[in-house]
Amino acid sequence: MSNPFEAVWNTLKTSMDNMNEPKSPLNIVEAGDCWKYLTIMEEFIRYEESGLNTTADDEVKEMLLGCH
Repeated sequence: MSNPFEAVWNTLKTSMDNMNEPKSPLNIVEAGDCWKYLTIMEEFIRYEESGLNTTADDEVKEMLLGCH
């Protein structure tokens, strides 16, 4: 690799060339992983909200609000 800019350019050019190709649909495992991720994030938000609503400690509130 003679030039880092050339390497970046080639990578971008390759990714742009692939944009015109049709995307394959998700298989069942990938779709299940997407649903699992969504469920985990929704549960995390509920636990975070309950932590914010039940604590009087300013340090805990700052820690929970620092995640956003």
